[in-house]
Amino acid sequence: MNTGEHSGNLIADIKNFILKTPVFTKFVLIISTLLYILTLIRAIILSSNIQATALISYFQIWQYYLTPFLWAYFIFELAIYWIIASITERRIGTVRYSIFFIINSTLLQFMYLILVLTFSLAPIWINSGFFYILYPSLWSVLMMEITITFNKNPYYIHKIPHLSWEIKNFIIPWIIFVVLSLLFPVLLRLIAGLILGYLYIRKHLSCMELSDAKVEELENSSVFRYLKSFSTFISYQSVQELPIGNEPFLGIQTINRPVSPLSQSDHEYELLEGNDEFTSEVEIKTDK
Repeated sequence: MNTGEHSGNLIADIKNFILKTPVFTKFVLIISTLLYILTLIRAIILSSNIQATALISYFQIWQYYLTPFLWAYFIFELAIYWIIASITERRIGTVRYSIFFIINSTLLQFMYLILVLTFSLAPIWINSGFFYILYPSLWSVLMMEITITFNKNPYYIHKIPHLSWEIKNFIIPWIIFVVLSLLFPVLLRLIAGLILGYLYIRKHLSCMELSDAKVEELENSSVFRYLKSFSTFISYQSVQELPIGNEPFLGIQTINRPVSPLSQSDHEYELLEGNDEFTSEVEIKTDK
């Protein structure tokens, strides 16, 4: 599904988006929801084994099944991940994305564990970070993919309607990072996602790249044969270039404002696939 296809009917567009969600993205959403529910059940069981003073002091277990806000931010997390992951899977294909997700989720869990152990003031067995480790939160992966996606074409400029503000793509991940950090208790996960995202952008993890020949071999292997039977499987031959910036994003209008060569050199970002395809879409002018 091209992100630019709209029928004018919001319900029809949402239904179309759900039906055309790439297969691995849909698989991750289902598994994450099941694991989250299991985590809540485990928290309820654990609550009977924790002293009342600990519950009052840290207010951790109660949050898992008595606070609607926790459900709200999990649903919000799934919704944003759904959009970003769908874009990413269509851009690099199902095989590349599934390997990308599994390897990076593992790396992010280790990074997050290190951050929790480093910054925890309370004992790890009672600190909230411990309970978040029990299920693979999408927040770190989400922050990483947002960072990579917007830096795919970092020099697009967005104009916010009715305001004179203009925002470049590479600034948006940092705005999202600040907003999510203030709204939800996921600061360390977001930091882990940012770090890994910029490691990819700077090509420090280029060893994880897969050639087209290797991807084709994997697509025909028994591991991916089941996924390939779904109509929403994205083969490496049918990937779409969907950089955020070619169309309005969340109501923000995109304009082709010329970018200064000096500012461009200050923010020279390259992704695994490179960004040569965008050179024709960005005009350059010299600052006066």
